[in-house]
Amino acid sequence: ITGYQSSSSLVIQSIGKQAENVALRGSALIDPSQYKAIPPTEGAETTYYTELRQQLNKLREDNGFRYIYTLNRIQQNGKTEYVYIVDGAPQDVSEDDFSPLGTVEDPVYPAMKQVFDTGQPAVGDLSQDQYGAIITSFVPIKDASGQTIGVLGADLDATNIYGLMQKSKQTTLIISIIILLVSLALVYLLARYLIRPLKRLTHDVHRVNEGDLTITVGTTGKDEIGQLSEAFGRLVSDTRNVIVGIRDSAQDLQQAANGLSEQSQATSDTSRTIAA
Repeated sequence: ITGYQSSSSLVIQSIGKQAENVALRGSALIDPSQYKAIPPTEGAETTYYTELRQQLNKLREDNGFRYIYTLNRIQQNGKTEYVYIVDGAPQDVSEDDFSPLGTVEDPVYPAMKQVFDTGQPAVGDLSQDQYGAIITSFVPIKDASGQTIGVLGADLDATNIYGLMQKSKQTTLIISIIILLVSLALVYLLARYLIRPLKRLTHDVHRVNEGDLTITVGTTGKDEIGQLSEAFGRLVSDTRNVIVGIRDSAQDLQQAANGLSEQSQATSDTSRTIAA
């Protein structure tokens, strides 16, 4: 998952940088003095508006971008609004794919607002809509004094890239699930491998606890459980040998006692004979 996120971030940064370079070339085409003279009102197009629209449209077509446009930030109706100034679209574009002069942008994109606030280029997130996926770069449009008078946005069509990233995401998810399942299986098998001799040793301990010293404790390896089994086996064997020795000694003592009893009986009989 970390690898997927890192690669996705790298792809977004790469195509975002490409969009930023094109946006910077677009901002270089703009004459700040003539641009500031364009009123942010629908129907107030100037000659320079038409000229700049054609230039931005050519830049868009040459670089395969979906949209290239400029926006201004104005105070209107007591609130801050972001309005389109020049949309670099062809003349025969449909109304759904064109933002006329003075159209209010809604919603406000964080990267766009950041450029107005800082005067530095910014790249938006990779987004998906009904028209496909895009990644947008915003660059400032500055006048001779260095003041930001607008921003230029360049929307790069990233539908194919987005599709590849989604496919990569699915592949990563499937691989992660497979790795998880294999890991769980290995953990289960390893646990059984480790627990089986421990359970067998526990069973042998219970038998010894019940007095059965005839068992033979087998060792299964050189690990800690194997060493424990071997030590317990020696303990059982030594205990069994001690008990067998005690039993044999008791039998010898019993035989000696029987012999002594027979001798005593013979002595008693002899004494009675002598007395008679």
